[in-house]
Amino acid sequence: MSFQYLSFTIGAPLVGVAAIALLPKRYTHLARPVALIFSLITLGFAIADTVAFKTGGPRFQLTEDYDYALRGETTAGGRRAYHVAFTPKVATGKSPSIAAASGSTWRPSPCCGATRSR
Repeated sequence: MSFQYLSFTIGAPLVGVAAIALLPKRYTHLARPVALIFSLITLGFAIADTVAFKTGGPRFQLTEDYDYALRGETTAGGRRAYHVAFTPKVATGKSPSIAAASGSTWRPSPCCGATRSR
């Protein structure tokens, strides 16, 4: 899959909220139009999700696949942890498609659960 449908469907309202929160006080009258615009963008992505979903197709569709790489061991919160970096794969190769979905996480060595993420 070359387009990350679900990330954009979830991310559009979050970007809209951030845009409204960052509006200067003198532009607060623009909050409703900005909210409407981002609501319509989200609706567009939701419609694209629906069109891309193939009835009778594979059980899991519109998924996103990531490359994970162990970057080493460190300590997080006073505990030993693994530093794991991840970047999204695309259908044509293994290059990241959007930097916003890339990141790192630190996992406790003996167990599960995130210690911290960025």
